[in-house]
Amino acid sequence: MKKFFLAAISVFFLFSCSNTTTLQNNGATGTGTTVKQKDIADTSWKLTAISGEKITPKMMNGQEVGAITLDITADKISGSAGVNRYFGTYTLNSKNITLSGIGSTRMMGPQDLMEKESKYLSALGNVTGFEFKDNNTLVLKAGADTLTFTKVK
Repeated sequence: MKKFFLAAISVFFLFSCSNTTTLQNNGATGTGTTVKQKDIADTSWKLTAISGEKITPKMMNGQEVGAITLDITADKISGSAGVNRYFGTYTLNSKNITLSGIGSTRMMGPQDLMEKESKYLSALGNVTGFEFKDNNTLVLKAGADTLTFTKVK
């Protein structure tokens, strides 16, 4: 009986630790590409465009500042919005990604970076869909806005 109990516990842990919910993203072709939650978790991205407008970090004293990043874990997001750090949670279902609980620090920075940050955080709060253009490009869809990222990790 003890061996059966240990085997049952082992099987339970094996399946409970597996986080591979299958998703369909909103692919440009309309057919979508199968995505598993584990494929998006533990990745890092850098924003390259908001609604087609190229986003480039600013150089100050030889240092890159104002880069907008997105780090995704199993159920949370975080990153730099250019000046401030932000955080939140996400859920994935059949064809959508829903971000919630978006919050950020509230430091001031250069006006141009604050404007980009405001635009980014506003779009991020309205994200309802996503698309993988390829293995290194993620597009989050927020109504008429799109947030295009390049994979860093």
